[in-house]
This record gives sequence, structure tokens and C-alpha cells, in this order.
Amino acid sequence: MARRKRTSLIEDLLELSFEFTSFFWQIGAMITCLLFIGGLYSVDTLIINYSPPTELIAKIIKNIPWVIYLLPMLLFLLCFVFGVATYSAYKKQNL
Repeated sequence: MARRKRTSLIEDLLELSFEFTSFFWQIGAMITCLLFIGGLYSVDTLIINYSPPTELIAKIIKNIPWVIYLLPMLLFLLCFVFGVATYSAYKKQNL
């Protein structure tokens, strides 16, 4: 008897989102907009209101200053990937 590989909740949600995007481009457009707004909000928070929550995190960030930019980069990367998937679904359905 074969066991099913366990996946994380985030992995399942991303897979489901890509599946819905391939069927309905409007859902992909909404996800893309939400990711873009989240990326802008994280950049705004990072630039204007940034203060490390603990002393340990402040020490880590002092040694590796680029680590604070990982969240905005990840959100914008996901936004780009969903944007491309949305555009390809739109093109397939309407052209």
C-alpha cells in the first residue's frame, strides 16, 4: 500500500489557486492585485515604519541587511507568476 505524500497547507493553496486561475482568469487577476497590494504594503512598512521586534532579530539583520527585503521580493515574485498565469489563461479564453 502506497502512502500519500503529505503537503503543507500553503503548497495546497498555491496549487489550488493556480488551478482556478487556469479556469477563471478573473480569480487570477484578483489574486495578482492582492499580492501586489500586499507587496506595496510590505515595502511601505519596511521603508517608513521599520523597527526590529526583538534584539536578536536586530542583531541578525545587522549582519545580513538584505534579509529584510525577502518578504516584499517574495510577494512581488508571486504577483508576477500569477500575472503571467492570468494573462495566459485570459489569452487562451478570449483570443
